[in-house]
Amino acid sequence: MGQARRRIQHAQKADNSAKDGISDPRLKMLRQRFTSFRREHKPRTRYPQALREAVFSALRSGANELEVRRACGLSAEQLAAWRGRKMVPAHEDSLGRQPARVFSVVDEVHPGVSIEGASHPAVEDMELRVGGWAILIRRVEE
Repeated sequence: MGQARRRIQHAQKADNSAKDGISDPRLKMLRQRFTSFRREHKPRTRYPQALREAVFSALRSGANELEVRRACGLSAEQLAAWRGRKMVPAHEDSLGRQPARVFSVVDEVHPGVSIEGASHPAVEDMELRVGGWAILIRRVEE
């Protein structure tokens, strides 16, 4: 209950940009985006990449860092953390590794061949070969 009240009070303070003296329309729009995000999400929810990019865009276009932080309700530490973090594309993981490459390779299918102990013909068996290793996947009887 206390958190909800604080969130509402924070949103009301953020809406009142006239008191804060924000004259830059870009910062007003940025404040509105952060305010609506805070209204729609629980506290401590991670800000989406688009909002972070909007903050950096405002800074690159010459907005004062303190004004941007005040408009968005961000701490200096939060902004420093965003700057320090490598902007990782969505297709990379948190360790910065590239995703696994998937190769689609289909060998010849031999319709009459079956594997000993398999309940179905070899057509439903799969074999993965990596280097000198082979992994065979087959259905078992239920």
